[in-house]
Amino acid sequence: MISRFQRCIGFRLLRIGRWQVELWWCPRMEVIPEHTHLQFDGTLVFLGGRMRWSMAGRERNVGWRDLLRAWRVPAGIPHAARVTGRFGLFLNIEHWSGDPTSAATDFHTA
Repeated sequence: MISRFQRCIGFRLLRIGRWQVELWWCPRMEVIPEHTHLQFDGTLVFLGGRMRWSMAGRERNVGWRDLLRAWRVPAGIPHAARVTGRFGLFLNIEHWSGDPTSAATDFHTA
């Protein structure tokens, strides 16, 4: 399954029961506004590019030195991102409270 949010493209890589893994690619200059996901707890795993991520009021620049670094994002916690390089690439490992759809579908602006 392929999902889209603005210019970002998400690919469902795996779904087992209420667990799902999506691979997200975001292009240069893309801004993902502050938002929450109410139906799943997630873990973001950085895979490449350069981004500025924020969660619960804390901001962090991430780049190649952060390859495979993971951040847990519980349901309901505000977070955002901005691509500061040519692209941003990350996995979203999701544990849903119901049937999985996509992070793009369970997207609630804060």
